[in-house]
Amino acid sequence: MNDKMDNIYIEKSNEAFFEKYGFFARNVTHRMSCPLHFHDYYELEYIAKGSGTHIVNGSTREINEGTLYMVTPRDIHRIDVKESMLIYTFFFDADLIPNELARLISSCSSFISISCPENMNNCVKYLSQHIINSFSKISEKSSEGYEINKGDISGLYLVAGTLLDILIKNGKSENSSEKENRGVAECVQNALRFINKNFRSPLSLEKVAEEVGYSKSHFSRVFTKYVGCNFIDYVKEKRLKSASLLLRTTEMNVTDIAFSCGYGSISQFIRDFKTLYAASPGDYRKDQKNRS
Repeated sequence: MNDKMDNIYIEKSNEAFFEKYGFFARNVTHRMSCPLHFHDYYELEYIAKGSGTHIVNGSTREINEGTLYMVTPRDIHRIDVKESMLIYTFFFDADLIPNELARLISSCSSFISISCPENMNNCVKYLSQHIINSFSKISEKSSEGYEINKGDISGLYLVAGTLLDILIKNGKSENSSEKENRGVAECVQNALRFINKNFRSPLSLEKVAEEVGYSKSHFSRVFTKYVGCNFIDYVKEKRLKSASLLLRTTEMNVTDIAFSCGYGSISQFIRDFKTLYAASPGDYRKDQKNRS
């Protein structure tokens, strides 16, 4: 997991660009699976190479070369890689893009995807590559201190809008049960935000379930389905990853780290840490120092 899951793809150095222009584009090769996450922007993705599965709101779909789909801020998703994947990814802030494109995005009220036939795939691939290449030049100019005018970005919006138009007119929408899943996904997002903010304090399944308005048993079921692990394991991993960061970057003693990360028992902390990292906290710290 990522402590700031809503920015898992946009690197720190590019956040300012995205905030100013409301658009970002990149190609990325996934050789390993992409962890569960969600974000507060729209994400249009085209699979240029490879294959895998896309898990969205607890539902699994096969994705292959030629698949085009869009993820909204209401979705929780992850990618499990089967064959190394090259993905063209386009991020949109709906508040900052032209009205025409905003309306297109808003019309996709449910998850929608398409597996492009060969003739359509050639067109989609060309448009995707054009956006990536053009954005790369714009981004390079920006990093060199040139003032980018919004006309340059607007041209990319229009091309991306063509991709969205293809997706909306030809894509397959989710079924009614998956639409209901999207509402549950929003609830799970709220739970994840609450956990990510409060994992250093005592947390219980009952407390988080109450926070999001679910019964304990129902929340436990939907959390496991959407997140891919149970509540206890998720909280434990959050605490241990926070502890590993402190071990690498501070001189805090192990006991203080354990308590600061939400553990009430140092012995339990050490047992859990050994299980996840195959080393005691002390040995882990020494190993990390030797590597640096």
